[in-house]
Amino acid sequence: MITVNLEKARQFHIKALRTARVKLLERIDIERAVATDSDDKAALAAIKARAKELRDVTKHPKLLSAKTLDEIKAFWPGCSFRRVGDAEVRGRVFKQSKFRKSLT
Repeated sequence: MITVNLEKARQFHIKALRTARVKLLERIDIERAVATDSDDKAALAAIKARAKELRDVTKHPKLLSAKTLDEIKAFWPGCSFRRVGDAEVRGRVFKQSKFRKSLT
């Protein structure tokens, strides 16, 4: 019988989230600079909310309360990760992660 250390799996997944989040936050910084230059307060508020959402993703209750490996693997927020238009980041990071290698 194979046993899975859920806490280790969660930490691997959190590391993958952090890796993906770096590029997304860089893009958000560029969007923020453009919005600041154009003095677009609505865009700045939306950008600020997305940046906070990305920073808080590793503390998401759904991830922290996951009881199975499938729940951990399934957690990939649809929020800013997709909205920024970087869906390929998830696949690339997951394929390179130790988390995926530990599952095979």
